[in-house]
Amino acid sequence: KEGFLRALRDSQKHDLKPFFIEFGNHRNLEEQLSIFLSNSKIDGILAADDFSGNLALKLIGKIGYKIPEEISVMTLTDNSSEQSLNPNLSVTSNKGEDVGLKAFHLLRNRLINANAKINHVVMNPEVILRDTTNSIQHKL
Repeated sequence: KEGFLRALRDSQKHDLKPFFIEFGNHRNLEEQLSIFLSNSKIDGILAADDFSGNLALKLIGKIGYKIPEEISVMTLTDNSSEQSLNPNLSVTSNKGEDVGLKAFHLLRNRLINANAKINHVVMNPEVILRDTTNSIQHKL
Protein backbone atom coordinates (compact mmCIF):
# COMPACT_ATOMS: atom_id res chain seq x y z
CA LYS A 1 0.00 0.00 0.00
CA GLU A 2 2.74 2.46 0.93
CA GLY A 3 4.68 1.83 -2.29
CA PHE A 4 1.54 2.38 -4.36
CA LEU A 5 0.80 5.66 -2.60
CA ARG A 6 4.41 6.81 -3.06
CA ALA A 7 4.30 6.01 -6.79
CA LEU A 8 0.97 7.82 -7.13
CA ARG A 9 2.37 10.91 -5.37
CA ASP A 10 5.58 10.83 -7.42
CA SER A 11 3.77 10.63 -10.77
CA GLN A 12 2.08 14.04 -10.25
CA LYS A 13 -0.01 13.53 -13.40
CA HIS A 14 -3.39 13.17 -11.74
CA ASP A 15 -5.81 14.35 -9.13
CA LEU A 16 -6.75 10.85 -8.02
CA LYS A 17 -7.82 10.07 -4.50
CA PRO A 18 -7.28 6.35 -3.92
CA PHE A 19 -9.59 4.33 -1.69
CA PHE A 20 -8.43 1.11 -0.04
CA ILE A 21 -10.49 -1.81 1.15
CA GLU A 22 -8.48 -3.79 3.66
CA PHE A 23 -9.89 -7.09 4.83
CA GLY A 24 -9.07 -10.02 7.03
CA ASN A 25 -10.57 -12.70 4.80
CA HIS A 26 -12.17 -12.98 1.38
CA ARG A 27 -15.70 -13.22 2.80
CA ASN A 28 -15.29 -9.68 4.20
CA LEU A 29 -13.85 -8.52 0.88
CA GLU A 30 -16.89 -9.68 -1.08
CA GLU A 31 -19.27 -7.87 1.26
CA GLN A 32 -17.22 -4.65 1.44
CA LEU A 33 -16.47 -4.50 -2.28
CA SER A 34 -20.09 -5.20 -3.20
CA ILE A 35 -21.31 -2.34 -1.00
CA PHE A 36 -18.61 -0.01 -2.30
CA LEU A 37 -19.24 -0.80 -5.99
CA SER A 38 -23.00 -0.35 -5.55
CA ASN A 39 -22.66 3.05 -3.87
CA SER A 40 -19.63 4.67 -5.53
CA LYS A 41 -18.45 5.61 -9.00
CA ILE A 42 -14.94 4.26 -9.47
CA ASP A 43 -12.84 3.75 -12.59
CA GLY A 44 -10.39 1.07 -11.50
CA ILE A 45 -9.48 -1.68 -9.09
CA LEU A 46 -5.93 -2.79 -8.35
CA ALA A 47 -6.22 -6.12 -6.52
CA ALA A 48 -3.41 -7.54 -4.41
CA ASP A 49 -3.94 -11.11 -5.59
CA ASP A 50 -5.66 -13.09 -8.31
CA PHE A 51 -8.50 -14.29 -6.06
CA SER A 52 -9.42 -10.69 -5.19
CA GLY A 53 -9.19 -9.68 -8.87
CA ASN A 54 -11.44 -12.56 -9.93
CA LEU A 55 -13.92 -11.69 -7.18
CA ALA A 56 -13.91 -8.04 -8.31
CA LEU A 57 -14.66 -9.12 -11.91
CA LYS A 58 -17.57 -11.25 -10.71
CA LEU A 59 -19.08 -8.45 -8.61
CA ILE A 60 -18.53 -5.84 -11.33
CA GLY A 61 -20.40 -8.06 -13.77
CA LYS A 62 -23.32 -8.45 -11.36
CA ILE A 63 -23.59 -4.68 -10.89
CA GLY A 64 -23.44 -4.02 -14.63
CA TYR A 65 -20.24 -2.03 -15.12
CA LYS A 66 -18.69 -2.42 -18.59
CA ILE A 67 -15.11 -3.71 -18.49
CA PRO A 68 -12.84 -1.93 -19.48
CA GLU A 69 -14.96 0.96 -20.81
CA GLU A 70 -16.28 2.01 -17.38
CA ILE A 71 -13.92 0.27 -14.97
CA SER A 72 -10.49 -1.37 -15.23
CA VAL A 73 -9.25 -4.27 -13.11
CA MET A 74 -5.68 -5.39 -12.58
CA THR A 75 -3.89 -7.67 -10.10
CA LEU A 76 -0.42 -7.56 -8.61
CA THR A 77 0.13 -11.25 -9.34
CA ASP A 78 0.77 -13.06 -12.60
CA ASN A 79 -1.00 -16.35 -12.08
CA SER A 80 -1.63 -18.31 -15.24
CA SER A 81 -5.30 -18.73 -14.28
CA GLU A 82 -5.97 -15.09 -15.21
CA GLN A 83 -5.48 -15.95 -18.88
CA SER A 84 -8.38 -18.40 -18.74
CA LEU A 85 -10.85 -15.79 -17.50
CA ASN A 86 -13.20 -13.93 -19.76
CA PRO A 87 -12.28 -11.11 -19.95
CA ASN A 88 -8.55 -11.82 -19.54
CA LEU A 89 -7.28 -10.08 -16.41
CA SER A 90 -4.46 -7.51 -16.67
CA VAL A 91 -1.56 -8.28 -14.32
CA THR A 92 1.90 -7.33 -13.18
CA SER A 93 4.58 -9.94 -13.74
CA ASN A 94 6.85 -10.07 -10.71
CA LYS A 95 9.32 -12.51 -12.28
CA GLY A 96 9.40 -14.80 -9.24
CA GLU A 97 12.26 -16.94 -10.53
CA ASP A 98 14.45 -13.87 -11.10
CA VAL A 99 13.61 -12.53 -7.63
CA GLY A 100 14.39 -15.90 -6.03
CA LEU A 101 17.69 -16.26 -7.89
CA LYS A 102 18.79 -12.74 -6.96
CA ALA A 103 17.82 -13.33 -3.32
CA PHE A 104 19.79 -16.59 -3.31
CA HIS A 105 22.94 -14.88 -4.64
CA LEU A 106 22.67 -12.03 -2.14
CA LEU A 107 22.17 -14.43 0.75
CA ARG A 108 25.00 -16.71 -0.39
CA ASN A 109 27.38 -13.73 -0.66
CA ARG A 110 26.36 -12.57 2.80
CA LEU A 111 26.93 -16.04 4.28
CA ILE A 112 30.37 -16.30 2.66
CA ASN A 113 31.40 -12.84 3.84
CA ALA A 114 29.55 -11.55 6.92
CA ASN A 115 31.16 -8.12 6.41
CA ALA A 116 29.93 -7.79 2.83
CA LYS A 117 27.99 -4.67 1.98
CA ILE A 118 24.26 -5.09 2.37
CA ASN A 119 22.61 -4.52 -1.01
CA HIS A 120 19.09 -3.26 -1.57
CA VAL A 121 17.80 -4.42 -4.93
CA VAL A 122 14.72 -3.13 -6.72
CA MET A 123 13.31 -5.39 -9.40
CA ASN A 124 10.73 -3.69 -11.59
CA PRO A 125 7.67 -5.72 -12.52
CA GLU A 126 6.30 -5.83 -16.06
CA VAL A 127 2.76 -4.58 -16.63
CA ILE A 128 0.83 -6.97 -18.87
CA LEU A 129 -2.28 -5.26 -20.22
CA ARG A 130 -5.06 -7.59 -21.27
CA ASP A 131 -8.81 -7.21 -21.67
CA THR A 132 -9.63 -5.65 -18.28
CA THR A 133 -7.78 -2.35 -18.72
CA ASN A 134 -8.01 0.57 -21.09
CA SER A 135 -4.82 2.16 -22.32
CA ILE A 136 -3.03 3.65 -19.32
CA GLN A 137 -1.71 6.53 -21.46
CA HIS A 138 -5.25 7.87 -21.97
CA LYS A 139 -5.95 8.00 -18.25
CA LEU A 140 -2.76 9.72 -17.03
